[in-house]
Amino acid sequence: MIGYVPAPLPDELLYSLIAYLAYLYRSLSRTAFLKMLFGVKNVVVTMDFPCHIDAFVERLPPSTLWNAEQIIMSMTLWPLYSPFVSKECAEKALIAMTGNEGRSIYSHLGIHANHRPTRTYLKYCPNCWANHLAANKRIYWRRLFQAIGVYICPVHQVWLEDSEVPVRHGPLSRFASAQELVCKTAARPLDSHRRLDQVLLQIVNDAAWLLAHPTLSAGPRALARCYQLALFQKGFARYPGVIKIAELTDAFEKFFGHETLEFLESLIDRSNPQNWLMRLIRPSSTSNKPPLNHLLMFQFLGYSASEFFNVRWPCLNDPCSASVKQTRELYVWGYWRVDSKENFLCECARLYSNQHQIKPLLKPFPDKSPMNS
Repeated sequence: MIGYVPAPLPDELLYSLIAYLAYLYRSLSRTAFLKMLFGVKNVVVTMDFPCHIDAFVERLPPSTLWNAEQIIMSMTLWPLYSPFVSKECAEKALIAMTGNEGRSIYSHLGIHANHRPTRTYLKYCPNCWANHLAANKRIYWRRLFQAIGVYICPVHQVWLEDSEVPVRHGPLSRFASAQELVCKTAARPLDSHRRLDQVLLQIVNDAAWLLAHPTLSAGPRALARCYQLALFQKGFARYPGVIKIAELTDAFEKFFGHETLEFLESLIDRSNPQNWLMRLIRPSSTSNKPPLNHLLMFQFLGYSASEFFNVRWPCLNDPCSASVKQTRELYVWGYWRVDSKENFLCECARLYSNQHQIKPLLKPFPDKSPMNS
């Protein structure tokens, strides 16, 4: 059992807390320290999606009222990815993190080694570091700052800086506590007139909102249908979903600019009909896409993450619309799969599927989105 565990600080990574424990218990060997935390000596504690969390919880002091799910939702990057993958994949990743199936976590969340955007070192905000140091507070690694696509501190609106701590750790790597961090760089403020800086500020605000709402669930197919509808409303699609590819690509690149897309490693390959933008908006594509792709689409469509996940989208099901003789609204977050069919919950109090099978619901439709309940 672990003798002492400090309370986690707001938005602290589990890796950060464990690294701080390693700093406190630095008299122990690495093997002894890992056995104290997990009961085994060969655990690699990753920054983004750590595993063996059940074993860690079992060894916490009795006064520490944490469970594995709380740790995953508040101290890892799982909530940033879970809204954009199927519910089944999100649950499999969560289960893998509680156990010892660390290798499967990335595939469940659609993160493939040869397609991962580059991030080499843990990032920090110089102003946050200086403020904690001046107030004699514990310095820690924030999970928001480690998300792919996040380069700005939303509080101080300055650029994040690279530490000397690598993101990927080997089995023999030492735990690097932020307490040992030495800031050598002056804060670099944003340029509010620069397009790249404007986009990055919106990305960090959206990522922070997603991390603060860990129970979101949508999935790639439901999101693609929403994108198609929004694109139709903006004139980039012919109802009910035939995309004007050339016009959309031109507008998307013009909206963000080449500099921004290149910086975010999100350039669109026009020669590839299956580029990331096309895969994002085609509901027939079941492959999961990185959160950054979705956040860029939100911006292009004119939504923040909070606004997008609270929109009531019009019902697109022809039989359903015909049966009630008027346009109804669809809570896309009521989407799920049953027997390989897409099923949606519509405000006309009917359950309908992509195979046009309609049947009444036993319960009335809620008055507001489950997100606001």
